Amino acid sequence: MSVVDRFLQEIFDDMILKYRIDRDEWIKELSKLGDEVFSVHELVECSHKRVMREKFPDIERASIFNPRFIVGWLIEEAVKARLGDGKEHKHYKIIEVDGKRYVISGFIDCVTKDGTVVEIKFLSGLYGSPHTHHILQLSLYLWILGKEEGELLEISPEGTVGITVKAATDETVIDLIKNPKIPRWDFECQSCNFESFCAYSKTRERKR
Repeated sequence: MSVVDRFLQEIFDDMILKYRIDRDEWIKELSKLGDEVFSVHELVECSHKRVMREKFPDIERASIFNPRFIVGWLIEEAVKARLGDGKEHKHYKIIEVDGKRYVISGFIDCVTKDGTVVEIKFLSGLYGSPHTHHILQLSLYLWILGKEEGELLEISPEGTVGITVKAATDETVIDLIKNPKIPRWDFECQSCNFESFCAYSKTRERKR
């Protein structure tokens, strides 16, 4: 096996373990704690992706094998090696909404040795940075952890942007649960793995 083949094989094995096996098993465990489980990613994104992911899981799984995703993962690992406390950080919090218990889960990118929560994002460019959906994602992680603030780190070939983000409130989480949006953000459809199969695609509307 060549160096390149071995390199990719080890990366893919690690990514499959982290993004598929570990997460699927953890969600099964969390489902015992409440009526419904939402990951932070699901609250931040288009609500129909949750439906499409359940219908077509192989499409979502295949998206891992993407050069841009791999680069982002490698950058995340490098930052964690430099700043992180060496621990895995998967957490959850339960909130009751209209008599139902919702379990909100999250895999936090990095917690530094001094306890700072860091969300790491790789971008092709810094136009529009820092991005609202990244800020919302980190704010929800902070809400889960009971932390007041954390640091969003957006890394690009053009440079790096870092900002302090405040934790979300219970009201924000309740609003995201009760008011799903399809899509939640204008840009989502054009980069969605399910766009070609989705009846709600805004990209398709623009092409007419």
